[in-house]
Amino acid sequence: MTHLSNGLTLIVLPRPGLPFASMVLGFHAEPAPADAPGARIAVMFARRQRGGLSALERGVLESISRDSDSYREHMSLFSDEIEQALSLVEDQTDTMYLKWPSSAFERWGARDAILEGTEEQRAWRSFEEALWGSHPYGSWPRAESALRVTESQAEAWLDRVYRPRNGVLVVVGNVDAAEVARRAEKKLDGWKDGKSAVPAPPVPAAASRPAASVARVEVTAANRSTTTIHFGCLLPPVVATRDTVVNRLFSELVDRDMFHRLRIEQGESYSPSVKAIFLRGGTAWMHGELDVAPGAASRALDVVHAWLDVAAPVPYDEIAVERTRWRLARRSNLRYDTNEKMARLLFDTWNMGWEPASLDGYPQALARVGAADLNRALAACRASAVVSLVGLAPALSPSNGPR
Repeated sequence: MTHLSNGLTLIVLPRPGLPFASMVLGFHAEPAPADAPGARIAVMFARRQRGGLSALERGVLESISRDSDSYREHMSLFSDEIEQALSLVEDQTDTMYLKWPSSAFERWGARDAILEGTEEQRAWRSFEEALWGSHPYGSWPRAESALRVTESQAEAWLDRVYRPRNGVLVVVGNVDAAEVARRAEKKLDGWKDGKSAVPAPPVPAAASRPAASVARVEVTAANRSTTTIHFGCLLPPVVATRDTVVNRLFSELVDRDMFHRLRIEQGESYSPSVKAIFLRGGTAWMHGELDVAPGAASRALDVVHAWLDVAAPVPYDEIAVERTRWRLARRSNLRYDTNEKMARLLFDTWNMGWEPASLDGYPQALARVGAADLNRALAACRASAVVSLVGLAPALSPSNGPR
């Protein structure tokens, strides 16, 4: 990892082998109070490059993505096309503009306006509001307000985010690190800014709900053949990569328990999914979802509440922890087997503010997770838990009713 003279961070990981490389040009991009609703979405659909060759004409496959805390451009290419990819970055930083109004952005807004009227989206909005409150990571714009964004507001977002001192260029593949650094310095020397990086938002405040409470959101949808259950909670803040290992092990325990009980034992949910998510500034949360037949929703909620109720006993034992630890350890070597996955992992690590070398401690961190670590994750989760149901809600019972 190094820094170019313009302040852009450069991370290069040589991986000898097939003649391919993956690149990520990414930026810190949390919502800020001054941002207009929908500005960063508008940028994705309206950004254009004046003149020059397109990405495909240069032999580069390019895509753009965003998350709650980042904005990223992904590029895949042959290793000997690094010069072309850097030229693409150079051209985009020199000649990028917004084509306004944007028909693609308007189509996005029309589609999302329709989706926002569905029961699923109404429940998801209520779920987010209950979990995040007013925290920036819960502030996704509604289509109605997003479509009112102006060209100048979208450009203001670009000026705030799309800057070398706020970004990183990650290159992974069969490349020479010194040569990539030399070429990047030469190509991107003209791209400058005098501002500092975008500051990270604070960690969400601890939940203020009464003890032994689980917030519940219900949206009735009689025309659905299944009941969808979303559940989530805040996890202990992450200040180092070890904290992500603890939270990931905890979410994996929840996932495997629900898979076993709701699919293997009861056959009531095809594939429950639970994952831990980490965001810049130390924010961590867990999200789970599953679909069940309406008649099985009450039993599924009992399983969910066994994890989320403060008054419930600890839902795991030493054997379950060791089995889950072994599963995560087996997967670790192949989890980032492609250049593309590794480039995204390195970006995520930079985005959290950590050195790339911190990833090397994963096996040791996983081996050292103890009961106290998992109990802290469980306590934080139970203190902030939210459950959302869409469909025909089950009759409330003492075990799964609203708290």
